[in-house]
Amino acid sequence: MRASKVREEIDRALGEAPLVVHRLADECAKQSGLRDGLLVWLAGEAVSTAPRLHGDEACLGRAAAAMELLAWFIRLHGEVPPASGIGPLEQLLAGDFFYAKSLSLAAELPREVTLLYTELACSLTKERLRLRERSRGPSRSMREELEQAFAKSGRWMATSCRIGALLGRGGAPVEEALTSYGFALGMAWHLDRTPTPRREDIRPLIASYRKRASSHLSALPESEAKLLLLQAPDGLPCLTEKRRAMLNV
Repeated sequence: MRASKVREEIDRALGEAPLVVHRLADECAKQSGLRDGLLVWLAGEAVSTAPRLHGDEACLGRAAAAMELLAWFIRLHGEVPPASGIGPLEQLLAGDFFYAKSLSLAAELPREVTLLYTELACSLTKERLRLRERSRGPSRSMREELEQAFAKSGRWMATSCRIGALLGRGGAPVEEALTSYGFALGMAWHLDRTPTPRREDIRPLIASYRKRASSHLSALPESEAKLLLLQAPDGLPCLTEKRRAMLNV
């Protein structure tokens, strides 16, 4: 059961944390649907032609949990309101706790994966501060919208898919295909949910990124994981809601 395995790994990492941490974990999981962790897991599973993963399933679970916790850290530091009865300071401290646990999980992964993760984590922290300052100015140009999409979602999902492919041991061509898929998926998803008065102007661009994302999966063997990835360009963020039954098999 994919989603439950990711959540079990997260709960194992959190251990006997204070109740407020577990409450916020439940809130984040509810809002995200474990989307980021599942993307890592599906990428790793999709590169394998065998019924079971070629790579270490435990490593894949840790990587999925690490990416999900990193996403929760970012949400709790500005994008997600706290759960009822939880103050802003507790929210920030819980976010820092998630970040620390995410780093701890990433440190247990193969060196190449750990380097990918830490590079992403560091770049996201810097980009988040820069984009926050820019967002206070006048409305952004199309170029700035694309730059933000790349910094926040394109690179994020590309790294998630690459990590999954590395742990699934798919080989260089498949790793590149999944990385390109993740980038296009992230760009489409970010632009689709960005409020802008130029919605009609960017609709063809969103459709182009979605089509591009699906085309990159032709290098993968046929599998249920590939089917779910093919549906994601039209289904994010409902990798979890409409297809929960499939994700939990």
